[in-house]
Amino acid sequence: MSEIILTCNAGSVNTRLAAFNAQTLERTAHTTTHNSAEFSEWLCSAGAGGVVAVGHRIVHGGQEFTKPVVITDAVFAALTGLIPLAPLHQPAALKLVKQARKLYPDVPHIACFDTAFHHTMPELERRFPLPDKFFKEGIMRYGFHGLSYQHVADVLHNFPEKIAEGRVIVAHLGGGSSACAMKDLQSVDSTMGFSTLDGLMMGTRCGALDPGVLLYLLNEKHMSVPELSNLLYHESGLKRRFRHQHGHAGITTKPKPSSA
Repeated sequence: MSEIILTCNAGSVNTRLAAFNAQTLERTAHTTTHNSAEFSEWLCSAGAGGVVAVGHRIVHGGQEFTKPVVITDAVFAALTGLIPLAPLHQPAALKLVKQARKLYPDVPHIACFDTAFHHTMPELERRFPLPDKFFKEGIMRYGFHGLSYQHVADVLHNFPEKIAEGRVIVAHLGGGSSACAMKDLQSVDSTMGFSTLDGLMMGTRCGALDPGVLLYLLNEKHMSVPELSNLLYHESGLKRRFRHQHGHAGITTKPKPSSA
């Protein structure tokens, strides 16, 4: 009976699950799901060969978690406290962690963090132009999509050293998007900062936005914080651009056939 490592990747759009042979690290099965019941069913069937560990992608590790850690009750509580910093991702990932720990309580569950790769960013790049007390409180640029960038850094070893260890810009494009500047295979800057809202325009997220717009929406339009959060995370980005070009705001329309 082969030993199996299961991996859980809860993204903003869907959840990707995979099973790997623990000796060869060859992928033996994978699926994508939106349903928690399907998640449990798949984990049970994929791990029938004997699960020895479960890996979890966790988007935000805050200042404390800069490398993979075994998920204990204390770690789970600390990660729960980071939900306000990644409200699209952290709750979904922790829900899967909770389910997986119930299914496989006797094996290690390992949290791997998207923010960890950017721990090498210089302090000057991590700071916002705000009073120092906010930096000490953890209001800083964390960077995200780190597991994706780590994979690229690993692949760059196949290129000549001058290229691999030089100045490289990498883009991660999907429902969430960002770009990362690397030097010596390490992150030195990223378009994403304190939250997963910053930087490039995304599927439903606004990306970089003049802070004055937020003040205006709060003060003049009297938007509540939940309304503003929904606007920035779910009703902006390419979704809004597409609706503007192909139909009235708030009405989903099919794209017109290309004339090219």
